[in-house]
Amino acid sequence: MKITVKEICEKFWDLEEKYELNHMLIQDTYPWQLIRVYLYYEIARKLNVFESAQQATITRADKIKSLTPFIKNSLLYNPAKGKEKDVLIFDHPRKVMFKGEYRDIYSYFLPQALDDFNQSYELIETPYLNKHYTNRKNKKDKNGKKYIRYNDKILLESYIYKNKNRNKIPFTEEELNKINQIEKAIENTFSDINRGYMITIDLFRIMEDHILNFQYEYEKYREIFEKKKPSKIFIVVAYENKAIVAAAKSKGIEVVELQHGTISRYHLGYSYPTSTMLKNGKIKEIEYFPDKILTFGEYWNNACYYPIHPKNLITMGFPYFEENAR
Repeated sequence: MKITVKEICEKFWDLEEKYELNHMLIQDTYPWQLIRVYLYYEIARKLNVFESAQQATITRADKIKSLTPFIKNSLLYNPAKGKEKDVLIFDHPRKVMFKGEYRDIYSYFLPQALDDFNQSYELIETPYLNKHYTNRKNKKDKNGKKYIRYNDKILLESYIYKNKNRNKIPFTEEELNKINQIEKAIENTFSDINRGYMITIDLFRIMEDHILNFQYEYEKYREIFEKKKPSKIFIVVAYENKAIVAAAKSKGIEVVELQHGTISRYHLGYSYPTSTMLKNGKIKEIEYFPDKILTFGEYWNNACYYPIHPKNLITMGFPYFEENAR
């Protein structure tokens, strides 16, 4: 009998409670918070709960071709350039054709709303499949200024930094022992001979890669926030952008996430039962989680075990759906 999503999540939560994983500090980061969703999908794939994505063969020519726009965009649309802004927006990389152009359906309404409230802003866009789909030339604020920059430079440099520094993180013996202990606990928890599945996880490599990416991107986004001094950022898919969230919170900037899909108690990007938040018997903040979430509706405010106060779950609606449902 195949293991279920519910069982996987409950096993995750048991491990998190037993080892206080969400508050485990390694190399001045909280690596479990960084890898939580990635590891969930990795284990689910190994247990055949989700299918593994088919990977096409990438040639050397393909790699060079995809590198060229990253270099160009790094030079022309560097997010570190520009003036101070009241608000920064980090939208969803995937765009949908809407009203004659590609848009992020979750955040497209923000520029107009910010214009109405006389807030200055900038959108820092992530490429989707190595390409930007938004028509940057048409995107101007009420003063006629283009407001989109690209984070290609940070992604490219982070990739280089990670590959250059593999096997160079000065893990302490205590940290290595802890990682090894957790790895064995995960494998024992998710393996079941009677049900016909055994898994292995290279937890050290997973943590190392995520820590390296986080360390580099965290510092780069801190530099951007120090220069542009926003009081608030809006972000879509915060659980895939922990460095942005952490950097903003370290500078006292409010982090507001826009709901981008369904949420349930078994969505590990959002769901943290109280037992998983405990440190020495007391509830402790999940450091890399946004301050507020703007939800599609009241239903979603009770959809899972959010690690923030209910007053910070704000019903906004879903403008894209509402426009298309007329």
